[in-house]
Amino acid sequence: METLDTFNRMLASMASQAGVLVSTNPKVRDLFLKRAE
Repeated sequence: METLDTFNRMLASMASQAGVLVSTNPKVRDLFLKRAE
C-alpha cells in the first residue's frame, strides 16, 4: 500500500512539473492546444 502512495505522489509531481513546462513554453502550449481541439 505504501508503494502505491509513493507512486501516486511521484505521478502528481511529474504532472505538475509538466504543467509548469507547458504553461511556460508557448510553442508547447500551441501544440497542446491544437491537439486538444
